[in-house]
Amino acid sequence: MKTWIKYALLNAAFGLIIGAYVAVTAIGEGYEALAVAAPLAAFVIAGLMWSLLVKQSWDSWRIALAGLFTGSVSHYLTFLFMSLGMNICYWTTGGCTGSMGEPPAGLADSLLGAFGFSFFSLLFFGWITVPYAIVSGFVLKRLGSKHKTAHQ
Repeated sequence: MKTWIKYALLNAAFGLIIGAYVAVTAIGEGYEALAVAAPLAAFVIAGLMWSLLVKQSWDSWRIALAGLFTGSVSHYLTFLFMSLGMNICYWTTGGCTGSMGEPPAGLADSLLGAFGFSFFSLLFFGWITVPYAIVSGFVLKRLGSKHKTAHQ
C-alpha cells in the first residue's frame, strides 16, 4: 500500500475516534455527522499533505509540516463537509433544517462560517490532532526505513 494512503488512513481513523466522541458527548443535534465528516476530511487533507510535502523527500521538517497542516486544516474541511452534507440533505429530503425550520447555511456562507467552528474545534481538539498527525508521520517514516533496510 502506498505510504500516503497509510498516512491518510491513520489520520482518518483518529478523525473517526474524535468525531464519534463528539457525536456521543455533545449536547444538541446534528453532531452525529462529525463521525463521517471528520474522518473524510482527515483522509483528504492527510493524503494531500503527504503527497505534496513528503512524497519526494522524507525530511523530518516535511513530515512535521505535513502533520501540522493535517492536524489543523482538517478541522476546517470537516465543517465544510458537514455543511455540504446538510445542504444535500436539505435539497433532497427537505430535512436537516435548524431548530426553527430554517434551511442550513448556504455553501458560500459556510466557507467563512467554517473558520469560526474550526477555531473552537482547534481549541478543544487541536492539542491532540496536530501532535497525532505529526507523530503518525514519523512512525511511518520509522516503519518505512525498517522495511527498506530489511529488503535491501
